[in-house]
Amino acid sequence: MLPLDFSSKIEIMKMNVLPKLLYLFQSLPVKIPQIFCVKWNRMISRFIWGGRKPRVKYEVLQLPKEDGGMALPKLEEYYISAQLRYIYCWCNPNYKAKWKDMEKELGTNPIQNLIGDREQYKKLNDLDPITDFTLNIWYGTIRKYKLQNELKVLKWVTYDSNFKPAQYDQGFEQWTIKGITT
Repeated sequence: MLPLDFSSKIEIMKMNVLPKLLYLFQSLPVKIPQIFCVKWNRMISRFIWGGRKPRVKYEVLQLPKEDGGMALPKLEEYYISAQLRYIYCWCNPNYKAKWKDMEKELGTNPIQNLIGDREQYKKLNDLDPITDFTLNIWYGTIRKYKLQNELKVLKWVTYDSNFKPAQYDQGFEQWTIKGITT
C-alpha cells in the first residue's frame, strides 16, 4: 500500500468514494437509515487516521477549509441533496422523464403545488412511497433552515385553500393552464 499523508487520504475520499455514494443516493430514491451514514463516517474516519485514534473531531474535518476544516464531505447532506433533486425535476418543464409524468398528477393537485402547500400535502393519503419520502425530506429541510415564511411564495393560487376567490371563480384554473402558478 502506498504511504499517503492525511490530506491525500481526504482527497481520495472526495474523488473515489464520494462519487460512488452519490450515485447510490441518486439511483435509489428510498430512505437510507441514519445508521448507515454513521457506519460510513466511521469507516472513512478509520481510513483517514489509519486505524489510530482520531486527533481531530470528524465534524471539524467536515468544516470548509476557510473555517479550519478539511472540507470532508457530509454524507447526510449529500444524501438529502440527491433526494431533493427530484423536486427540481418536478418543477422544471424542460425536464422529460417517464417517472415525472406518472407522479405529475396526484388527484386534483399537481405535484408542484404540494411543494409550497404543506396543508394540501397532509390531506393526501394515497401518495406513492417515493413521492411521500421526497416531500418529507423537503419539509424537513424547510423546518431545519426555518424557511416556512418563504415557502408561502410557492403556493399555487388556484389550489390555495386560504385564497377564497379561487374557490368561487374557476377562471383561476386558466391561470394554471397558461403557466401562472404562484
